[in-house]
Amino acid sequence: MRAYDEGDIAGRLTELLPHGRALFACACAERLMASFRWFCGVSGYAHFETVREALDAAWTGPGAELLESGKASHVAGLAPEDQGGHLALGSAVAQNAVACVAYALEVRRTGDVQEAVWAARQLYDAADSVVQQGSAEQTYLEDIDREPPVQLLTQGIYSLLDAIHDGVPLADLIANARQEADAFLAFVNGSG
Repeated sequence: MRAYDEGDIAGRLTELLPHGRALFACACAERLMASFRWFCGVSGYAHFETVREALDAAWTGPGAELLESGKASHVAGLAPEDQGGHLALGSAVAQNAVACVAYALEVRRTGDVQEAVWAARQLYDAADSVVQQGSAEQTYLEDIDREPPVQLLTQGIYSLLDAIHDGVPLADLIANARQEADAFLAFVNGSG
């Protein structure tokens, strides 16, 4: 079992060049996009395409649009809001997905290690919310790192760090992230 450790993740990200950090943050965001697409479909939330386009731009590199410092803030502002204190099924994960894309844009723009760590944190928080949502009401699961959704995404973070360090091709990074995104979606929508 691999436990989520932000200090370790930050240390490993520090060893990467800014481009590697950007790939890491993009791959983190990609791991939440299937769940975000599903949420948009079931809720009628209309911003999937805009967020998807922002992530695609972050994957491809620092174009003029990405270099705008306000782009990440604009995307972050597209996160679904808590409606009266009751998050709809999947909306917490949707919030994490949008935040993760915003962090990926910032990492692509600046190469900042901390922004990349926060992208990883969105995966952990998304998995935590799925586990907590499935637990008995008024109960908080203490040993969250042992839960399958958390293990899936935590293992994904560390596998991703290894893959970037080893120079795995971009197409493989994207394919692996999308495969893991589909596996995580099964936890989010209860189909798995």
